[in-house]
Amino acid sequence: METATHNLSVENLIFGYNKDRLILNDISFELAPNKVTALLGANGSGKSTLFHLLTGRLKPNSGKIIFDGKSIDTIKKREFSQHIAVVHQYNTASEDFTVRKLVEMGRTPYKNIFSYGQSSEDEFDVKNALKITDTYKYADRMISTLSGGQRQRVWLALALAQNPDILLLDEITTYLDIHYQYEILKLIKELNKDKKLTILMVLHDINQAIEFSDNAIVMKDGKIISCGETKKVVNKDVIDTAFDVNTQMVDIAGRKICVIKN
Repeated sequence: METATHNLSVENLIFGYNKDRLILNDISFELAPNKVTALLGANGSGKSTLFHLLTGRLKPNSGKIIFDGKSIDTIKKREFSQHIAVVHQYNTASEDFTVRKLVEMGRTPYKNIFSYGQSSEDEFDVKNALKITDTYKYADRMISTLSGGQRQRVWLALALAQNPDILLLDEITTYLDIHYQYEILKLIKELNKDKKLTILMVLHDINQAIEFSDNAIVMKDGKIISCGETKKVVNKDVIDTAFDVNTQMVDIAGRKICVIKN
């Protein structure tokens, strides 16, 4: 069965906590459907603020964030959560929750005040999310007993239990060792390929963006300075400008690597 395409776009977005200092200034782009897009930029570039606007946590001063032709501020939270799932950099849950109980929370957008327990559809989607993320074996363990990498997989499972069309991921590899970083990023790429999910992920590591994203949006000083295919966007001129560094792009075993020069 052909996967429906859903669109998330931003039009002339402006945001600031006061009129004298804008954090985002006239941001516009359309998230490429069924692709993985990396959001890159130095600290203070505005990428985290943009992420919080996309999730509805913040409201723009002006401009619009549009999902399937509707401004997200007109979409009820329940409907929003049926289409767009979010995994934050910092996630908290009651330490006495089991993995299964936490992932079951992903089915909340499909319940009403008369719902009780888990339907057969809920059970299927929860089990499927646990299996996809390789966390089914932890289903009956307490969250508190898991490592950082295992927890991030569980939060991804919760998001997948929502059956979203779009995944928004905020630096979910932060504080993980390099093994778990690559395990999570490989899983994200597989989710995109197998489930045709549209994925936006905020990243710090340029080389991870090169390897695991199709497209990239690069920000500096509250503006987008480059946007498009990662292999074209992530180049010396753009990265040097965005991060105020001196880089060199080198090919190692057929892979493009960004190296910081002295």
